[in-house]
Amino acid sequence: MNMRAKRLLLVALLPLAAHAQDAADPARDIAAIQQAAHVPAFVTQLGKQLGQSAKQTAVAQLQQTNPACGQQAPCRTKVEGLLKKIDAVTNDYFAKPQTLAEFKKKQSDAYRKHFSNDELHAIAAFLATPAGTKMLSESPLVMNESVTGLMQDAGKQLDAKLQPLVNQIKTSK
Repeated sequence: MNMRAKRLLLVALLPLAAHAQDAADPARDIAAIQQAAHVPAFVTQLGKQLGQSAKQTAVAQLQQTNPACGQQAPCRTKVEGLLKKIDAVTNDYFAKPQTLAEFKKKQSDAYRKHFSNDELHAIAAFLATPAGTKMLSESPLVMNESVTGLMQDAGKQLDAKLQPLVNQIKTSK
């Protein structure tokens, strides 16, 4: 095959090669979705939230079992040290590369379960656009505003109905 024929063949095959690169590749598309969604930062934030929740639970239990602890310096100092250890344990776990890898694997499995290869490809392509990037960055704000509004409305609607039940629980013997 002469050089001219090779060039013509190459030019003819380029569109096919470009299309092959565009074909759905679930692993690549999921990796792109995870990158666009800033999964490592999400996992770090999840760890902070879990640590905060564990500390709140521990303090609530302490208040039930030893309500005077807050007024006793040795007890208060011990509790403060233990709360710092809770932070250290949760931060250590969520900072491990294995934790991030395990989360990504579980998330990948879930994506594969709920979306077809073509859908994953379309999602990855959308998230690579300015609109997709904005959707990811603004979604937490949209959800927060939506949940806040719902909770305010629920508080107004349910308070009168729930308070008598709470009062009955308080006075139960």
